[in-house]
Amino acid sequence: MIEDWELGVLYLKLCRETGSEEEAKTGVRRKFLDQMCAVDRDTWLFMGTLRPPLQTTWVVIGVFWPPAHPQLALPLGGAV
Repeated sequence: MIEDWELGVLYLKLCRETGSEEEAKTGVRRKFLDQMCAVDRDTWLFMGTLRPPLQTTWVVIGVFWPPAHPQLALPLGGAV
């Protein structure tokens, strides 16, 4: 389950704009899968539980999706 507040606000905004829950769901899926988790992004999910310490269900409480930058090669066996 994803509890990221930004996706929740996007859902509410799309519901208001389109008047359709189905279109809003499709828009949120598109944003998450096609943009936030795209191959040109370094996507990180912030995880948490609902009611620690008894609850063992983990949910996504936030998403960080900066542009991906390939790591440059490091020199081997020499001074940096």
